[in-house]
Amino acid sequence: MQKLTVLFNTGRETLLDISKLPPPKHHEGSTFVESKIIPLDEIYISLGSKENRNSVRAGDVVNVPDAQKLAAGIDNKGIIYEYQPPYAFLKDNTCPTTGRKYKYELLNVGNHRMYALKSLGATHWVFNVYEGSNDKFLLMDMGADTNNFDHQTIMNKASYIEMLSEMVSKKRWGKGKTQDELKTHMEDWLLKYASSFHGNTKGAIIKAVFQANSLYTDHLEYTPKDSMRWVNNYTDRKHSGEFDNSRKVNGYICGEGYEREKALTFALRKFGETGVPYEFVGHVKSPVLDNKSLCTTALKRAWQKDQFELVYSDLDKLFEFKQKHGVYPFKLVAQIAQDRLNEEDMKKEVLV
Repeated sequence: MQKLTVLFNTGRETLLDISKLPPPKHHEGSTFVESKIIPLDEIYISLGSKENRNSVRAGDVVNVPDAQKLAAGIDNKGIIYEYQPPYAFLKDNTCPTTGRKYKYELLNVGNHRMYALKSLGATHWVFNVYEGSNDKFLLMDMGADTNNFDHQTIMNKASYIEMLSEMVSKKRWGKGKTQDELKTHMEDWLLKYASSFHGNTKGAIIKAVFQANSLYTDHLEYTPKDSMRWVNNYTDRKHSGEFDNSRKVNGYICGEGYEREKALTFALRKFGETGVPYEFVGHVKSPVLDNKSLCTTALKRAWQKDQFELVYSDLDKLFEFKQKHGVYPFKLVAQIAQDRLNEEDMKKEVLV
């Protein structure tokens, strides 16, 4: 099957045509087999295995908001032949729950697109089929390489820090390497697999990798995945929004810089949906040595606690305003003109 029209649950459709795909990419350690239109339910996704989850992104999970944006783009534009399709790897699997046998497996290239396609109700999609490498680092390279442009859900800094931290801790470039030698290896790797990042961003990534591995620093930084491991290993708390039955709360981890976003946007919205309170376990970045108020771990922790106190203060003021005036201190008042179909005045706001 070289062509197939796929109908989305939005009513839109897109034509899958293998002849329009760009030449497949070569990846060290992996062998390209063929480009093929495959039913999505014939591709195995092992959600429970750390080896087989989305190993090129921080936290090993699909970022649902990003995947939803990707779904909207696919629905609007269909398949874009300029870019590589997602990858399916030849690997025999048997689902431990259903006993169903699979020939293909999704590893670390296409997780967000698979989520997006399933949310659109797509039954098939075009994949590049590969025989994958047994070398985990080469699979990381492969995943990073295929996400190094705008059409996909691009990996963020945390994802690159996560991968490089594992490469350093597991001695990918050999034992006994000096900081300068490791820095050179990481700079070369980022030049190849993170070309869209600014040089300052790459430098920040390398700095964070050294800190995350407790190299040359008195303060240990945690990546998102490392912080989850720490909570699992050393506490009886829950994270990632999981319900903590002993405390009757939902548990979550909050890294420095996300205090207001997590407390106001995430926890408040989730509390409105479920009525279950949230508790956070925090962690902070390295002390800022040239800032007297942030130059130690203790001061950084105090700063993080203050961010939550500011949120509480903001909420108190919000409720005081609501009690006094009967309305909240924010509202949607108008929307920008966009509806050409109904001959909307494109220079006049639409009042709500």
